[in-house]
Amino acid sequence: MTTMITAISTAIAAFIATNLDDILILTILFTQVNKLFRRRHIVIGQYLGFILLILASLTGFFGSFLIPAQWIRFLGLLPVIFGIRSLWQREETETDNHQLTKLPAIANLISSHGSHFVPCVLIGLGVFMIKESLPLAFLALSLSYGWALLQQQAESI
Repeated sequence: MTTMITAISTAIAAFIATNLDDILILTILFTQVNKLFRRRHIVIGQYLGFILLILASLTGFFGSFLIPAQWIRFLGLLPVIFGIRSLWQREETETDNHQLTKLPAIANLISSHGSHFVPCVLIGLGVFMIKESLPLAFLALSLSYGWALLQQQAESI
């Protein structure tokens, strides 16, 4: 019974997190509507993206029957590697993020923390997948984000 409660609460938390993320991204995209970028492009992209996510999830679900369960958690190394690589290469790929949105609050948030936050989330997610430990994942997320902020401060000096 506790396994079922844990699964349901995890599903609800994931659903809320992805929908909040989706609302933020859609808000940013709808502020960028102009002659070339129409509302229908956003809606079509939303549905195509959702279909691709379902197909990727189904591929992962059926692939879990082919890969031994002990090996699946080592797939968590991929987001950790991507996150660390992004933190190392962020200086080379940073662009002017105020062009992304016209909303000042979102533009300031993205320009000040956007290039650091995504790699840190990837590292935390990877650690969670490997160890299946939420406190350890939050620790990895906090440490990697703190390291990224220290790097940013060191560069600005």
